[in-house]
Amino acid sequence: MTQPVETDFAIIGAGWSGIIALDSVRKRGFSAKIIEAAPDFGGVWLVNKYPGARVDSRMPFYQLSNLDAWRDFYFPETYPDRDTILRYFDHIDKTLDLRRDTIFNQFVTDVIYDDDSSRWKLKTKQGLSVTAKFVVI
Repeated sequence: MTQPVETDFAIIGAGWSGIIALDSVRKRGFSAKIIEAAPDFGGVWLVNKYPGARVDSRMPFYQLSNLDAWRDFYFPETYPDRDTILRYFDHIDKTLDLRRDTIFNQFVTDVIYDDDSSRWKLKTKQGLSVTAKFVVI
C-alpha cells in the first residue's frame, strides 16, 4: 500500500484547472498535491482521442497567463490540434516542475470532511490516503 500523503491542498485532476491551481497555491507558499486518475497531464485532451480533435477557440485562450509557461512554446496554428495541446502540457510540466507534486493513476473514490481533525480525507481506488486542509475539485 502507498504511504499516506499530508498536504495543505489536495487537487483532483491534472487538466487545465488542476495545474493552474497547483501553480497558484505553490506561489502562495502552500503545499499541494494533484491526484490524477490518468497516467499523465492533459485532462480531457489526454483521454479524447477522436480524429481531428482540436481547440475551438483562437490562441492564446489555451495558454496559461504564466510567462514561464508560454514564453518558450510555439503554437504552429491558430486552432491547435490535440497533439499540440498535449505537447504544451508536457512543456508546462517541465517548465513549472508539476510532476513532483502530482500523483498519477489514482482514481479518487472518497472525499470526506473530518470535523474532529478539521481536515479533508481522500481515498483512491488504488489505496492511497490523502489528508488536506483544502480540496480543489
